[in-house]
Amino acid sequence: MALETNVALLNHDHAGITGGTSRLLQINTHQSADTDSATSALHHTLGSGATQAAQGTHTHTADSRLTTGVSARYYNGADQSIPNVSNVIVAYPSSVRTSSLVTQQTQGAGNAFRLNRAGIWTIQATVRFNPAGGGESYCAMQSNNAVITADGGPFAGITRTINISTTDYFNLNDVVTLAMYQSSGVTILTASSGGTWMNLNLTWLHD
Repeated sequence: MALETNVALLNHDHAGITGGTSRLLQINTHQSADTDSATSALHHTLGSGATQAAQGTHTHTADSRLTTGVSARYYNGADQSIPNVSNVIVAYPSSVRTSSLVTQQTQGAGNAFRLNRAGIWTIQATVRFNPAGGGESYCAMQSNNAVITADGGPFAGITRTINISTTDYFNLNDVVTLAMYQSSGVTILTASSGGTWMNLNLTWLHD
């Protein structure tokens, strides 16, 4: 049987010299190791560097925006005047909690709320009209003065409570307002009951 070409000597090594054999690839040796040279490297030391491996006991510092301060709640503890056939920006001057993600502003007779982070938000509002003998009433939620959701109907001589909400994507610096309208023929007041029936919640969910 014929011998193969370049048969290794009995005392051969893997140095790649005459009489030896080719050097092993990095995957089989530590020759010219690529330690920490890139995220795709085969060898890594432990540490906090961008191309190092993390220790098994490492922890993650949470982004505070994901764990705290993502929700703001405002209310109006006083009754607000709503003239006949007039869209009035709802006032929510007081807060239960605030967030750096929401900036309260003044707009018209009420308040506007600027969103300081883009993403999916849930926004919910409650308003309440005192009784009126006729006409209709509604409340509209607006983003940059454009209606995004609304609800309403006839007064029918009773106190009317309206709840509206949306879960949607909002851009950075979008401005949210609530507008109340009524056509009873006279000016009427909201029925806040100390803020129980006049409140607004804004909660950032995720990007």
